[in-house]
Amino acid sequence: MHQSQGDRATGLHTCRHSFALPFAGTTDLASDNSAAFSVTQTHILRKAIYGQSDGDVGIHGQSANYVGVKGQSVSFIGVQGYSVGGNGVNGRSSSSAGVYGISGSSVGVMGENTNGGAYAVQAIGGLGAYKNVGGNTWATPSDERLKKDIRPFTDGLDVILKIEPKRYYYNGLAKTNPHQEEFGIIAQDMQKIAPYTVSKHMLDMNKSGEEGAPKIEEMLVYNSGALTYVTINAIKEQQAMIERQNAKIKALEQALNEIKSLMKN
Repeated sequence: MHQSQGDRATGLHTCRHSFALPFAGTTDLASDNSAAFSVTQTHILRKAIYGQSDGDVGIHGQSANYVGVKGQSVSFIGVQGYSVGGNGVNGRSSSSAGVYGISGSSVGVMGENTNGGAYAVQAIGGLGAYKNVGGNTWATPSDERLKKDIRPFTDGLDVILKIEPKRYYYNGLAKTNPHQEEFGIIAQDMQKIAPYTVSKHMLDMNKSGEEGAPKIEEMLVYNSGALTYVTINAIKEQQAMIERQNAKIKALEQALNEIKSLMKN
């Protein structure tokens, strides 16, 4: 493996300067198209590759046909990214997966964010998220032992009747896709109807593929999760209406039968 000093380039960049990594393991510089750089770490809980940068990229990997950066671990983390202002891990691909994770017993890809105003995972593209396993929603912790301040949620039919679905195209800002017709709502409308479904987040207003410094602006974002429970309440309300109407119909039928019986006599 080659080692460089100062600001000269190398296959791997860490911290301010470029140099070979001092750890117990193996390093290979590949000459084929499978891996630009390969590292194996045999010591548990040590890092095979660690990169840190004060201004740009801690670790950058690029490959024409396969994997730019690959990390593998038998007990902890294969690849980890951390950032105080940008993306912890950024993966980009023109034909396959930008970030690909696989796990035999835990989590394939994990995103964590300690700021309530930002996202743990962001997906941009025709499909925000795709999975080929059963189920249609994300799994979230729901054990009562993890919750506090539990109280009833009663919004229902009155909210549903006020929602006005729209069809539209995005304009391309904030890396949205301007070519695909979308179906949904307008956040400003929902803010008046069900404000708990709308929040403010800082978004990069650059268009998809646009290079340059991020243009950060505060935008409204919509989370439809609560509408599942609004719909449940609405169905319950309608079912109660149906049962009351059925009771009235039954009473009217009984009264009508009594009148018919009296008329016959």
